[in-house]
Amino acid sequence: MKRWMNWMIMPTLAALVGAIAPSAQADVATPLSSPVTRSGNVTVSANGAQSGACGLVSDQPVEVIRVTEPFASLQFTVDSDRNATLWITGNGQNQCLFADSFSDGLISLPGVWDAGAYNVYVGNRNPGSYTYELTIAP
Repeated sequence: MKRWMNWMIMPTLAALVGAIAPSAQADVATPLSSPVTRSGNVTVSANGAQSGACGLVSDQPVEVIRVTEPFASLQFTVDSDRNATLWITGNGQNQCLFADSFSDGLISLPGVWDAGAYNVYVGNRNPGSYTYELTIAP
């Protein structure tokens, strides 16, 4: 009976670790030695939980940044369509930027960031599914 329980528990634990690990690998921590680029697809709707002043964004961030040093210089860049939005929250900050027709879908936010965790959301001003490329550079 005990051996049978071990055979049941081990696959369950392996499945849980496999399910948790991919989200942990998406985190980025400073200091960065080179730019980090992520490409993806985001689907947003007018009824989403995060709909608001920064357009329509998904419930989950596309990236979590852990700034481990004081005053880290980072530049966030999003390349998407002309209605894209970039929203960064955390550590008492709330940054929101919109792409426009002049930038042709490119959003850039350079700055100095305090130590802490930041959630990065890529969204759009219109409901739908959109591709994006997010770059975080030192």
